[in-house]
Amino acid sequence: MNIFKKCIDLYKFTAIILLNTIVVFLIFNWLTGAYLEYRKKEAVFTENKVMAKYKDIFNNPDIIAQIYPGMSEPEIRQMLDESWNRDFVYMPWTMYGEKPVNGKYVTVDPAGFRAVKDQGPWPPSKDFTNIFLFGGSTLFGYGLPGGQTVADYLQEALANISADKPYKVYNFGMGTYYSTQERIFFQSLVLAGFVPDMAVFLDGFNDPQRVEDAPWNSERFRQMMESSAEHTGAWEEIHVNWLKTKIIEYMPIAEQLFKLERLMPRKAMMDGVQKKKQSEKLAETQVERFARNKRMVDAVSRAFGVRDLYVWQPASKYNADTLTVNPFTTEDDAQLKYLYAAARRRFDDGEFGGNFAWCADILKDKNEILYVDSAHYSYKLSKMCADCILNGMRRADMVPAAGAANGAGTP
Repeated sequence: MNIFKKCIDLYKFTAIILLNTIVVFLIFNWLTGAYLEYRKKEAVFTENKVMAKYKDIFNNPDIIAQIYPGMSEPEIRQMLDESWNRDFVYMPWTMYGEKPVNGKYVTVDPAGFRAVKDQGPWPPSKDFTNIFLFGGSTLFGYGLPGGQTVADYLQEALANISADKPYKVYNFGMGTYYSTQERIFFQSLVLAGFVPDMAVFLDGFNDPQRVEDAPWNSERFRQMMESSAEHTGAWEEIHVNWLKTKIIEYMPIAEQLFKLERLMPRKAMMDGVQKKKQSEKLAETQVERFARNKRMVDAVSRAFGVRDLYVWQPASKYNADTLTVNPFTTEDDAQLKYLYAAARRRFDDGEFGGNFAWCADILKDKNEILYVDSAHYSYKLSKMCADCILNGMRRADMVPAAGAANGAGTP
């Protein structure tokens, strides 16, 4: 009887401890969720993620006046929110693209292009000489208001050139796009019947980030669809991810624990010599991939009567006083230097042909801030890039030299 009573008492004691533990955990979880929700709402009104990342720079009025002249802090905040707080949308073949939006500073047409000043109609009209621009987020103009992108300045400069038909520029820059995605997107537009008179591709910066010839975020899709020894199977993985999402949804404290996964070491460090050899080999692979994409675009362009031009874009870590032109920079872009060097060798050897412009050196000897964050161009660098593109178009006989542009203005 005493043994039975002791078991009952032990059960009660255990049940009380377990119940109190669950109650305390639920209360703590609720408080954590409430705090995180408060911080999230507070951040929406008080903190833009770009301004937060570069807080010291954005707290310096002299620097901000250089990169955003004439704009107040609320205007800059709204512009950055419009530029960055947008989701991608699904696009066939290239996987994703810029989401349509009609903001004060950023306007993206449902066809996928960011509007420029004096934007041409969609579908393009035969009354104009239509120029499609392809590239990544630097071409799109992340961190810039409308009127200050590379495409805007190119449109403005082309308007000063006398021609039988006015020029109309379409900015198809897409965040994270690189040469393969741009080639596929160009082909898909031509296949759909939207054939431009000219096509310009601004490349170089995103290609070193694509170790595999696959779009950004491809690994997530690969894990979802593949079934291998390393994964639980396609459908099981979907269920696991769904369960993980639900755990995070109902237990905010778990979200912080899942984030620890990112802190786990993934690969052993290589020594300097080994890393250099691997980077040089990868750079040759990447520049060959770029060259093949260019040849394929050249072939399609010839078949459909399109004049195409490829432009190798500037980067603050190539042939520039990096910290002077880009005080935002923090990332290790070692692979970029190897790829740019490999591309320069091929350009010097004439392998890219006459429809290629090397604009990567325009930052040389510049001693002013020309970036709005670690990767994206200021209005000044956008104009410099547009002028370099225009010069490349002249050299390729895409636009007449007579009646050349007087140069684009400033904001």
